[in-house]
Amino acid sequence: MTDTTTAAPSGWRAESQCPDATDVQLAEKAADIIIMARYDADPQARMERELRQSFTYDEMRRAQQVLTACTLDVTRLTEIEARADRLDDDARWLAGQLRTAWDQLLKLRKRIDDAGTLMHTSYVASAVSYPRGFHRVGQSTT
Repeated sequence: MTDTTTAAPSGWRAESQCPDATDVQLAEKAADIIIMARYDADPQARMERELRQSFTYDEMRRAQQVLTACTLDVTRLTEIEARADRLDDDARWLAGQLRTAWDQLLKLRKRIDDAGTLMHTSYVASAVSYPRGFHRVGQSTT
């Protein structure tokens, strides 16, 4: 039998600081680290250092999956919309609905992030599996 497990690269935590954290909670923590690293003289180095100090390799992989799932592929949708003449009516309608839904989702995410103490943002964000702060990581609609 062949061993298919892959050892984690060196430099990552060996033991979890938050073993019961959900994937979304891990993604929130990663987004916070990424956002705060922007203010450092060497943002890339700070981000990598803090992520490795805060997560095990598996936790970072789980957080990255959530962050990736939260990223709307707006470029791809724009490419599809540009070929609208080659799409049937159902596909054009579906692309339009997706654009509208994504625009509304981005507005909701921004309001969650900007709400501050006006509401319990973790509760609201959990309704849409959204790691708070993610729109500040680099998400845009254009």
